[in-house]
Amino acid sequence: MVMVELSYQVMGIGKWTQVNVSEDVAQALLNEYQGYGWPVKLTAQAKNNFGLQRASQG
Repeated sequence: MVMVELSYQVMGIGKWTQVNVSEDVAQALLNEYQGYGWPVKLTAQAKNNFGLQRASQG
């Protein structure tokens, strides 16, 4: 699964909120937040999230 970092600023003021989500979720949130007029940024992450894979195998 490809993960991305989504950063957004609620109402364009205050601190940026950063979350790591799947590409599909990021696209849905990007569309919603841009519709509100909020500033939004996406940053791609490495495709191999070994830490996440190890945690889910246990």
